[in-house]
Amino acid sequence: MNKLFIISAILFLSCSISAVSQTKFKADDIIGQWYTADSRAVVEIFKKDDKYCGKIVWVNEKDRGKKDVKNPNEKLRTRLIEGITFMKGFTFNEEDQCWEKGKVYDPESGNIYGGTLKLKDKNNMDLRGYVGITLLGRTEAWKRKK
Repeated sequence: MNKLFIISAILFLSCSISAVSQTKFKADDIIGQWYTADSRAVVEIFKKDDKYCGKIVWVNEKDRGKKDVKNPNEKLRTRLIEGITFMKGFTFNEEDQCWEKGKVYDPESGNIYGGTLKLKDKNNMDLRGYVGITLLGRTEAWKRKK
């Protein structure tokens, strides 16, 4: 009987410690400014109509003045990349702790991809862009601008 009690207590404590060590994020925890993986831009994540979007609010000197020349819409090809809202429609999945079902526009290719965002902690986030299913994609690590 004592062995059973001790084993049960150990299992309970290990599960409790695991649950406590795993950070639970809230939907708005993603809001703020983020450096892209290559630090060529800063993206402002904001909420619009219960969905999360991302806008390029700063680009490095090398990319300053670049236009959206590969946009499939000819009328948008003269706009500057700085200022584009290129991420739209992300919704928070509390159970999976990610922002999903978003769309990401890539101004370098003119393509639109599916997107998922996942916080590693309050200051580090992964953006996964994909075609069709998440397995067919690429992940970038972003850092929060302080």
